[in-house]
Amino acid sequence: MFGDLIGRTVLLLSLATALVAVSIAVDLPRTGATAGAGRGGHDDDATPHVPITSEAAFLAGAIAHHQEAVDTARVAAERGERPEVRALARGVVATQAEEIAGLRAWLAAWYPEAPAAAPYAPMMRTLTGLTPPEVDRVFVADMIRHHETAVAMAEEALALDPGPRPEVAALARTIVRQQGEEIATLRGWLDDWGAPAP
Repeated sequence: MFGDLIGRTVLLLSLATALVAVSIAVDLPRTGATAGAGRGGHDDDATPHVPITSEAAFLAGAIAHHQEAVDTARVAAERGERPEVRALARGVVATQAEEIAGLRAWLAAWYPEAPAAAPYAPMMRTLTGLTPPEVDRVFVADMIRHHETAVAMAEEALALDPGPRPEVAALARTIVRQQGEEIATLRGWLDDWGAPAP
């Protein structure tokens, strides 16, 4: 009987190990942009970003984070129903595309030998196939979470020791202020529409 128990335990451990290996191999937490789109396009339990441990990491992480916002906002600007949502989306595209250019220039000038950024885990759902009212709700809800992560990244950059360069610190403070204000606005919109906030 004891031998049977050991045998079953070994089998269960083997199966669990195999499942973990398969999960790592297919990178399940990062499939939000494709397979996860049906449940929201992101994993609500996943770590929202890689912790910022250096100025270079902040620059690289902000580029990927901004790019997702720009890509999604372009769709929302075309397909959203409400004028305020389309205006917000156009503002995201203009502001963050310009910031991406600056971030890329800083990264190339200051850290030409920096390793590639960690793989980016998508946070925003696809807007493909949604009705214009659905585009509004999904884009605004996802942008709240996206902004919250940007603010967290910027605050981590500002807390680095030694601190970031003055121009990077200025950008980080701008992100904290502007995106913090936008979060309040977006939450107000969802409340007005009777839509759940993330």
